[in-house]
Amino acid sequence: MNIRKLHIRHIKLTPYRSVVKRKIFCFAKRIQFLENYYPIYISTLSLKHIYDKRTAREYDFIIKNLKRIVEKPDEIRKNTTQRDNSYLVIKNISSETFLAVIEVINGSVFIVTSFSSGEKYLRNFKLVWNREAGLPPS
Repeated sequence: MNIRKLHIRHIKLTPYRSVVKRKIFCFAKRIQFLENYYPIYISTLSLKHIYDKRTAREYDFIIKNLKRIVEKPDEIRKNTTQRDNSYLVIKNISSETFLAVIEVINGSVFIVTSFSSGEKYLRNFKLVWNREAGLPPS
């Protein structure tokens, strides 16, 4: 399902912090992430979290560019959470840095959240891969 349709059908006009029914949708059938290929999923709960936490402008931009952020990142960093399988995929778009927090679980990638960020915030995370090195994310 197209993420815009997912937004319209399950998220649009929902009150702040309201509960939405948990559904998981395939966002992309196959992306290369580090050394393997994975399907990528997003849940209505993750989309609702982004909707509630970001400004309307930032949310709209993320919705339009989330696939681009995840499929063609400029760099990948290890998340500092206790989860070994959590990463930040980062993309510079229109002079701004956007990222998606993803988790690799049982052979699939799940989008947890997404937002814009500054370079200072990203310094706290270990660089795993960088596009400038000229190598695929592996």
